[in-house]
Amino acid sequence: MKKIKVGIILSGLGYIERGNEVAFTEYIKRLVKKEDLKIFVFGSGKNFKVKNATYIRVPCLMRHWFNRHIKIKRLHLTHNHDYENLFFSILIIPWLLKQKLDIILFSSFPFTLLPLKIYSKFRNKKVKIVFNPGGGTAFFYSRFFSANVVAATDPISQQFFSKRFNSVCIPAGVDINIFKPQKISRKELKIPEDKFIIFSSSALDPIKRLDFLIKAVSKIKNAYLVFSSTGVQEKYLKKLGKELLGENIRFLGMVNQFDLVKYYSSADVFCLPSKIEPFGLVLVEAMACQTPVVTNNTDIQKWIVKDGGSCVNVSDMDVLVRVLEKYKDKKLAEETGIKGRKNVQERFSWDTAAEKYYRLFKKLIK
Repeated sequence: MKKIKVGIILSGLGYIERGNEVAFTEYIKRLVKKEDLKIFVFGSGKNFKVKNATYIRVPCLMRHWFNRHIKIKRLHLTHNHDYENLFFSILIIPWLLKQKLDIILFSSFPFTLLPLKIYSKFRNKKVKIVFNPGGGTAFFYSRFFSANVVAATDPISQQFFSKRFNSVCIPAGVDINIFKPQKISRKELKIPEDKFIIFSSSALDPIKRLDFLIKAVSKIKNAYLVFSSTGVQEKYLKKLGKELLGENIRFLGMVNQFDLVKYYSSADVFCLPSKIEPFGLVLVEAMACQTPVVTNNTDIQKWIVKDGGSCVNVSDMDVLVRVLEKYKDKKLAEETGIKGRKNVQERFSWDTAAEKYYRLFKKLIK
């Protein structure tokens, strides 16, 4: 049986565990089980381990080296991970050209377009390209963008992309056997047992607006704020948190998914205060752990959250404070959490998402 050779490209694989890195890893874990697929993975980290996947590590200048950088919007160089993707896209070219691939799945725009164009010109003109935008839309307006299929993570984006491209909707998901409510002692996690716990798990990056959340939480009586992850604003946020919240704030750094579940489960409410979010996988993770979520009121986030929390104008300080405070009501928080988990069980599954990618790959080869 001839196997379909699929190349999956994402620079953060092997050392970042959030967002698209988590999603792609979960897809890969399931796709390698398909007997008619051969999976090749291209990343820059040392720690990518999925049995039966061929991992090709591309040595690269990683994003944490670009904590200080010049923002050049015209070149799409606005975040430290953009600089990483730029170097990765150049350095991957010789590694990519060594493989004879039938399909390539990628996510980073615009830099990955360069190696893909070189690959299709010099290695395999018939290669099929699948793009996962992760919720981004900048590529839609680019005259340089090309792909056989755009795999949107929500139906709102999919409808938008379909105006110009062949597109499908494949939502991200969670493993509900891992992300589930746990009875965990706050004492074990070293967080106060008598406080109103607000948890937020996202990159410590300006776009996430975590400084705004710190300011909002400082206005809530008896509140305690917990952050996970790292990022370019870590030093600034720690200083601001100390000034406004004193001892009522904690920074966990990077947390593995098993410990992450404990913090989701122990929190009274989860908050993602960013105005723009590609998908917001952390919202699905929190709801799976039966924790109510508070986030922005975009169409995409409202579609994700449904009855599992509150989608509000996160730019309005008074509104954000008020909606967070309402989950001090234990009964409301419990009812919302139950609805949120049911929402995830019915709509967001890695197994379903991976199966959709598998069917898409088969269709493209036919």
